[in-house]
Amino acid sequence: MGLKPGQEIKKIVYDFESWQLDDPNPGRREFFAEVMSALENNELGLATFNIGVPMDKGTGGYFTNHLNLDKICLPNIAEVDEVNHLIKFVDEKPEEPDPDADPDDPIMMLNHTLNAEETFAIFVHEACHFLHFSRDGGEFISPLMKGKKYTMDEMVRSPKLRRECEFEAGYRSVRYDALYKMYPGSRQILETNLINMTNYDVKNQSREWHEKYDELTKPFYNLAEDNGGNVILGPNGMPVSGKLRDAQGLADFNKALRDRVQKFTEWADPKHVIAGVLD
Repeated sequence: MGLKPGQEIKKIVYDFESWQLDDPNPGRREFFAEVMSALENNELGLATFNIGVPMDKGTGGYFTNHLNLDKICLPNIAEVDEVNHLIKFVDEKPEEPDPDADPDDPIMMLNHTLNAEETFAIFVHEACHFLHFSRDGGEFISPLMKGKKYTMDEMVRSPKLRRECEFEAGYRSVRYDALYKMYPGSRQILETNLINMTNYDVKNQSREWHEKYDELTKPFYNLAEDNGGNVILGPNGMPVSGKLRDAQGLADFNKALRDRVQKFTEWADPKHVIAGVLD
């Protein structure tokens, strides 16, 4: 995805420790300073922190160290004060809607504009990828993988390892949240990382789980119809779900599943059962 007219990528490529976070929470400022120090002192001496990078819808940011260059990349979710070297995380700036997009497309209806609390949580997650692979040499500290060490290239080649690296970043995010008290009284860090892990773990659920999930979420969809307006039946003789009609209802249902999780480590095992569907 390329830049649109008027868009600009803000790049910090040196003197990282001179940058500070514009945020009233002291723990967030301290965590930000730790990340900036790690960028300043990374082993290879090559790093960049990019803000305003065009992202595909649903991608909150990413970290890569391709060709030994550490890069933390975020979309347009922060304001950059280049004079005073300040970064302030803000509400996501929504893109102009695609005039050719189908307004009934579930993806379009599920669009969610992130608020500033969510955008900083995404930064924490991507920064934890950087700390894991760059500062800590790829060594894991999370359950099931503790003490193991892999490179970013090995992660890219292995879907199984990619899931473990995502869990590692989430685990580190939760630990930093507890250490620095970045979200006192809030589940935001846990929520952000559970949403991310759902992308990896929903496919590991049993056939019985998926069938029950489809049954429970059917009320949020219209019934599928053929060109003649006849309701389409599935192999089991039951009507098939069509287009999403209640995006908020579906979002609330999925959030209720995540709300059952009290600790991120409950999802350490890739084969865990997402509670709230079969029980």
